[in-house]
Amino acid sequence: MLGAVGALCILVRTQNMITIGLFSILLLFYLRNHQGISGKAVVFRFSAYLLFLAAGLLITLMINTYLYGSPFAVPQGQSFLHPFSPKVLQLLFSLRNGMFSHHPLLLAGGVGFVIFLIKLPKSPQKVFFVTLLLTLIVQICVNSIADDWWAGHSFGQRRMVSSLPIIAYGFAYLIEEASHRVKVNSRKMILIGVALVSVLNYYLVLIHVFLWNYDQPHNILIWRFYNAPIRIFKPLSEQSPSLLT
Repeated sequence: MLGAVGALCILVRTQNMITIGLFSILLLFYLRNHQGISGKAVVFRFSAYLLFLAAGLLITLMINTYLYGSPFAVPQGQSFLHPFSPKVLQLLFSLRNGMFSHHPLLLAGGVGFVIFLIKLPKSPQKVFFVTLLLTLIVQICVNSIADDWWAGHSFGQRRMVSSLPIIAYGFAYLIEEASHRVKVNSRKMILIGVALVSVLNYYLVLIHVFLWNYDQPHNILIWRFYNAPIRIFKPLSEQSPSLLT
């Protein structure tokens, strides 16, 4: 089951093989240190896992061979990745489709996950969550070396979508902590802040869909508070100047 699920995860997005690779190591570590499992059983179970994982990945290899003539081809071309020129800060904070600049709540979730991990006592459970954090870091690094680190015409960093459960967990942890430690009035202020950021994000969705030229870089702050209002209200002013007075 784990092998089939891992293959499905990679079929959704090829870069997820990094995540599955890290958890494969964790699975082997778990099997070797689990009491009651013999050495032969470890070899058998892990081999079965790899067999089903490989069987699922054959689909990608066959499709790549059919479409591009090579099972390990990069569909965008060999010059698409730049391993020695990562753009980590741009991917996270750039005003051109940065992950956290577009969606500030994701930054709160990431910080929350780190805080949760620091406070979690040492245990096998902590090893699992550390591995999750490593997958998030590696996914960021991999996406930062893409030729279009801004993820093409997408709204936000769509290539990071497989890592959103980690950030959601961290955000949920912050909400739970706030519910126990923050006063009622302060909770209302936090909810108002979250609602405001969410409304601004929906506003940015409308700008992205109806106003932007996809092929050009855009400063989201300028577009939110200057360019977009001009584009929206200019037709009204031309039709009926009294509407703005």
